Amino acid sequence: MPVLYALLLGVVEGLTEYLPVSSTGHLVLVSHALGLHDDATKTFEVVIQLGAVLAVVVHYRALLLQRVAGVFRKDPDAIRLFSALLAAFVPTAVAGLLLRKAIKAHLFGKGPVVVALIVGGVLMIVFERLVPRTKATLEKLEDVTPKHGFLIGVAQCAALWPGTSRSMATIVGGRALGLSPTVAAEFSFLLALPVLGAATLLDLYKGARRWSPPPPRGSRCSSDSRSRSSSPGPSSASSSASCAPAGSLPSASTGSRSASSSCFSSPEYGVSHVRQILL
Repeated sequence: MPVLYALLLGVVEGLTEYLPVSSTGHLVLVSHALGLHDDATKTFEVVIQLGAVLAVVVHYRALLLQRVAGVFRKDPDAIRLFSALLAAFVPTAVAGLLLRKAIKAHLFGKGPVVVALIVGGVLMIVFERLVPRTKATLEKLEDVTPKHGFLIGVAQCAALWPGTSRSMATIVGGRALGLSPTVAAEFSFLLALPVLGAATLLDLYKGARRWSPPPPRGSRCSSDSRSRSSSPGPSSASSSASCAPAGSLPSASTGSRSASSSCFSSPEYGVSHVRQILL
């Protein structure tokens, strides 16, 4: 990916992540407009959210330090807030792990994203105009219980569809449960830490394993392959294909491709080449 394109996508992410307009949806549309359609771009669209996570950490650093210290002191308010965030994270984590491949295969296109953006916009308008503006019963973050958090997490699952805003889903869910606008927004921002952080780390790890280059000459994997291939027997042909020479691509044959995956997807080589996903 050209550096200029990466910078442009970074600007789009920064402007849209914490507005109820779906940063992922806008990233998908901009990527398609730039002609970026490969799997590495899909991973980049998730990994780039790490910047948004760091922004939350910096902005709420005092609150986070206070609440973390409160957990160690066994402060009830801090423990309740931590439990609520954990309860909100679980539904999204489970649904994301189960549906991750299907989402990337079918929903990272222009059509599904546009549909989600339209539905989300209509939902926000309907909620603001038709839902009675009753007085909020939860005016502080410490008032949010694990039950509230779990229900907000269920609402957040809608944001697994690219184009559906995570902020919109969690804020609307919180407001429907009686959270004040301020508390709903703050809880949504804090919930971004585990959700976006976990999604970023998972995609970074999966992408690194998938797009890692062949091991260099003289590596353990290639040397093992040479030692095995020197011994007679039918296994020598398959073992010699287990690792390709540095700079070459795996053979198109099924056997070679199957054998090479054990080397190419190894964490030993995958994690060290994460930068290939980003550049």
